[in-house]
Amino acid sequence: MYVAMDMDRDTSPFVRDAGGQPMTKNPLKDVRVRKALSYAINRQAIIDRVLEGAGTIAGNLLPAGFEGTSPNIKPDPFDPARAKALLKEAGYPQGFQLTLHATNDRYPNDDKVAQAIAQMWARIDVKTEIETQPNATFFTQAARQNFSVMAAQYGSSDISMIYRALVHSYDKERNLGSANRTRHSSPKADEIVREALRTMEPERRSEQFARASEVALREDQIINLLYYPQYVYASRANLAVVPHADGRFLAHFIERK
Repeated sequence: MYVAMDMDRDTSPFVRDAGGQPMTKNPLKDVRVRKALSYAINRQAIIDRVLEGAGTIAGNLLPAGFEGTSPNIKPDPFDPARAKALLKEAGYPQGFQLTLHATNDRYPNDDKVAQAIAQMWARIDVKTEIETQPNATFFTQAARQNFSVMAAQYGSSDISMIYRALVHSYDKERNLGSANRTRHSSPKADEIVREALRTMEPERRSEQFARASEVALREDQIINLLYYPQYVYASRANLAVVPHADGRFLAHFIERK
């Protein structure tokens, strides 16, 4: 689960100043603001109270142990005081207003997760309205860049796939950034990833993706990761079931004992 922010346009459609007026300068383009929004989110509280424990705080694109993850990336801590200090440093001591778009029928308690995030942002003077939509219309609107800030999930167990689709700058000709619906971008990380995609040696390739993630997710903070969902299932006692971390649940994963 992640929050993506419009760091492309100078004027973003759902960002307003503290008085509710349109802004000609998009605060989301400032890395300090993006970091502030991340520090304001109490991820563990969302997992405990909204997801009933069915989640794990996320720092990397994939959980520890998967290829391409970096041991240097730790989840952002819940630190509202630091968040408010960063907003002040960025020139927004009174905060500002925005709208967070999310689905209401796609992920477990997705609308409630969005509401929790909005309440947490309000505590650092970022007044947040929530607009939720059914999955069928949400992603169509997102693909048209109609949102300023959006919450969604992306599922994959392959670092190459998730990075190319979700994190890389949008590049239609190269089929990169297909799930980058807010046009976030880290040119330095993109350069590392393009080299990784040409690397055949697995260990070296994994290191390159890890380094790219350090740049994009920490130095540039182009998206804010929230948590890895945990999937709950049940089976008869005479069945052996192999669950997968990316949520896939296919017939050939089930065998009779």
